[in-house]
Amino acid sequence: MRGGTDALSLAKRAAVYLFQEQPDFVVGGCSDISEIISAWLGRKGYHARAVYGGARYGRKPWFMHAWMEIEGKRFDPVLWVQGRRMSKYEY
Repeated sequence: MRGGTDALSLAKRAAVYLFQEQPDFVVGGCSDISEIISAWLGRKGYHARAVYGGARYGRKPWFMHAWMEIEGKRFDPVLWVQGRRMSKYEY
């Protein structure tokens, strides 16, 4: 496998590009954006997959959400591209 730092950098750039081109698709389609970027990274030789489950911010209610696991590390392209801190969310 290739380096996780490279894969994360590519995922971040892809999220920014998709958000600039189709912001409603990115914000409203957490599973779609996670699947698309994961598949794209996979074709480039990285280990990436979409993960489905729940997330919440602080004590707010849980919501259905999707994010990514890239080279063993969690990355949430929707929250990241919106400038939100993933560390403030529970998955």
